[in-house]
Formats: sequence, C-alpha cells, structure tokens
Amino acid sequence: MLYSRVPSLFVLAFALTVQAAAQCTGSVTIVSPAEGAAVGSHFQVDATANSSCAVSAVSLYIDDKLQFTQLSQAALSGKFNAAPGAHRLVVQAWATDGKVFNKTVHITVNKQVALACATNDGSVKVCGPANLTESKGAVLVQATAKSSVSPVTTLKTFISGKLKATAFNENAGQIDAALSLPRGLQNINVVARSANGAEFHNETNVQIISASGKCDTPFVSSIAPTPGNAPEFPPFLIAADSAACSITGLNVYVDGRLFYKQTGQKIYEGRLQVAPGQHALVLQAWNSQGTVGKRSFTINVTGLEEPVCVPDTDPGVTVCQAEPTDNRYVIIFAGTSIQSSYSAMRIYVDNVARATFSDFAAQRGITFLKMTAGKHTINAVAWTRSGKVVTASTTVTVP
Repeated sequence: MLYSRVPSLFVLAFALTVQAAAQCTGSVTIVSPAEGAAVGSHFQVDATANSSCAVSAVSLYIDDKLQFTQLSQAALSGKFNAAPGAHRLVVQAWATDGKVFNKTVHITVNKQVALACATNDGSVKVCGPANLTESKGAVLVQATAKSSVSPVTTLKTFISGKLKATAFNENAGQIDAALSLPRGLQNINVVARSANGAEFHNETNVQIISASGKCDTPFVSSIAPTPGNAPEFPPFLIAADSAACSITGLNVYVDGRLFYKQTGQKIYEGRLQVAPGQHALVLQAWNSQGTVGKRSFTINVTGLEEPVCVPDTDPGVTVCQAEPTDNRYVIIFAGTSIQSSYSAMRIYVDNVARATFSDFAAQRGITFLKMTAGKHTINAVAWTRSGKVVTASTTVTVP
C-alpha cells in the first residue's frame, strides 16, 4: 500500500511545483507624476507594467474610482482630469493569469487647465489623429464627448472593431492617451454612452507603418470594402507599406480587370463604380524595387447608384468636387457622360498623372489625393472606346 501511494504523492508534488512556477511575477512603475507632485487639472500619467507573463490590462484609479482601462498594452501614457485638491493615484496591471500588480502616488491639483480638444453638445469630437495619418509607433488618440441632456458615463475606443480602452467617471468625457496599434490600416471609433443609454460616436483612420530599416515586400491592408458584401458605389480604403522602400504603385483589380491605378501615394480612399453582383477583388502594390504584394477577397455589390456627377455634353467629363479635407488630402469626384462608353478616366494634378479609373469604373469615381499647401490645377481626361478624348479642369487651394 505504501509503495502504491508514492507515485501519486510524487505526481501531486510535481504538479504543485509546476503550478507555482507558472504564476506570473511583475511590478508597476509610475514615471510621472512623481510622489507629492503639484500638477494642473489635466495632468500627464506615464507608467509601465512589467510582468513575466503578458499584460492583459492596465487601469488608472483616482481616489479609488476607476478612471481609465486599456487592454493588451503594458505602457500607460495619457492625460487625465481631477478636481483641485489632494488625490491618490493607483496604476493597476493584470497579467494573463489574473495576477495583479499596482503602484500608488499622491498628487495635489493646484490649478485648472482647459482641454485642448473641445466638442459641441451631444457629440464626440476626435481631435487626433487626423484622418489617414501615418504612424510608426503608438498613436495619440485625443477625443472628447459632451451631453447636457444626460451625463456621459463611459467613453470607449474601438480599434478596427475591437475594444482597446475605456474612460470612466470624472474622465468619461475624454480620452487623451497613446495607444499601440497593429500594423496596417486601422479604424479608430470613439463611442460615448450617457446615463440615459444614448450613444454617439465619431471616428478616424490611421495607417501604422513598419519601423524597419529594411525593404519589405509591400504589406497591403484594407478597411473597406469588407469581404462578402458592399453597398452600391462601394467605398474603398486601402493602403500599402514597404518599410524602408517607397510604394510606387497601388492597383485595384475587379474580376481580373484593372479598375483603379494610383501613383506616388500609398493610401487610396475613395469609391469605384462596380456592377451589381459578386466580384473577386485583388489589391496590389509595388515598391521602388519592383517587389509586389497583394490582398484578395470577394465582395457582393448590391446594386447601381443613380447616375450622379454627369457632364452636360456627350461625350464629356466633369469634375464635380475638388475640396480640401484633413491632413492636406483633397477629395476629387469626377464622372463621364452616360450615353458614350469609356475605357479610362485619368486625374492629373499640376500635369502629373495621379489616378486612373478604368473599364466599368471609368464612368465615375472618387479619390482622395494628398497635395502640398498652395494652389493646384486638377485635370480630368477621359477616353471613349471610339478613341475620342474629352477633358475638364478646375483648381483647388490647399491650406
């Protein structure tokens, strides 16, 4: 009997040893504010969680009330609000096994500081990053929410549909924090919820590019259209990144035919005319060394939009819109006449070809092109299938 029990006791002891060894160890370091610091009401907090396991969440408490939580990120860096007076700050981190680490500092808020990002009542305003910004590291997300009807109780930040951070209590109306994002195009959607259950939101898009010093095969990412389905006149938001190499070309193929071509810009935001039905899409990019990267999926276009942006003459082409947007991008909306058939419509900026809509997409299209500050001439040139060439011109001033 004694002999038969020894293996069981040995296994139990070994299991307990392995379990103890697997427990995560770690700590939290608060870089700022320092213990006893006197700060303004919108003060900076910088802290890092160190753990032998991955860090699943980091939270900030002020006077034992939860103010902010971020997920899957060990470094906390942001600005937070507190009323004048003495306060106790606790930064708390969770490891993937549930182990908790924390650090405490005490501060005194001795002056009021106005928020740099202000919004209108009943809305969310995203002050940063600007739409289509490029970043190699963490992105500083700055947004505010306001509602006089019912107090804002939470402000959630979603990255491409996944919850990344939540602000609570006295800080529920704002986010001003650096968030680490994966490589590629990412949608930042900030959603506010008020005490009466109402929700309102705003969003922006950012491209996270590689910090590598070597030339990579082009990494192609996209936000729209989504695989499987797309609306009429589908929206496109695609980008390419090749690290140390520049992107020289960005193409969109539909069922093996070139529908859109862009040069000198690694991001395409806009819309393409695509016939109703299911289509195979290929997004393809080239870098300065001639290396190609691509992404493929299918979409199901639900129908054709009513004809818009149509010139008065046939054959003809017109530029219906040329308007500066954020970050020195200009939205350009051009279209051809309905009766004639066209093989291509090209957009020139200051006599340089920047974008071409081909095949079925030549009927009409939207593109955002980045330009320098100042006045620019935009020419739209369209080719009919019978060989006739028509043009239209306009100017735009980029602030």
